[in-house]
Amino acid sequence: MKTKEEKEEIINATFLDAQGKTINVKDVINKEDCWKIKDRWIITYRAAKQIAKIAGISKNFKVEESEHVVPDYRNDLSYIVRVTINCKACASKSNPDECIHGERTLTATGEANRKNCASRGHDYLRKMAEKRGFMIAVLEHLDLYSAIFCEDESDDFSQKKEVNLMPGMRDFEVLVPEINAILECKTEQEIKKVGKKIKAGCKINKYNPKQLEYLRNLYNLHHAKKLLCF
Repeated sequence: MKTKEEKEEIINATFLDAQGKTINVKDVINKEDCWKIKDRWIITYRAAKQIAKIAGISKNFKVEESEHVVPDYRNDLSYIVRVTINCKACASKSNPDECIHGERTLTATGEANRKNCASRGHDYLRKMAEKRGFMIAVLEHLDLYSAIFCEDESDDFSQKKEVNLMPGMRDFEVLVPEINAILECKTEQEIKKVGKKIKAGCKINKYNPKQLEYLRNLYNLHHAKKLLCF
């Protein structure tokens, strides 16, 4: 049993359990499963699974591999997956198909490569991508992602003043059409067409500096011999 002082040192954020009761995160996870870096609370994968169980989220989830990204040393062994969770919590007995948290399912992107993972995760990057996708999906589904972040994001917090653009973040998700367009390019003509669209977006300030940098890096990563300037 945690003391009052120990509880106060843990995250103060709430979510609804499977019966609709408001639960405080600090009451259901262990102190060693969370920590704070630069005013951001981080939780472990174990804590995320515990929260998911209490909220009524199924322990079984769907994972889809990216059709366009094949891990190799040119892209730092990058793995990108889409993780879809399913919540069993019902809003009411009269409407069993309606989830108490809103949507019944939620899909999030998980990405892992040798650059954005700590050295301890280099031997199982595919699993790291899956874990990230699952944790982001759970936190997003329960409206906790603005208050809590995944343990695999903590390296960015401790090393940089700003968080890198990552799957699950709003700034990343709005780029998905452009990201897919870049990854699907097979000819020089297609590459130029995507470049023109991105240039047009730049002219109307569609992208912030971080988004533009991400697009540039992604392009250079997959088309290193056909550099596109935008």
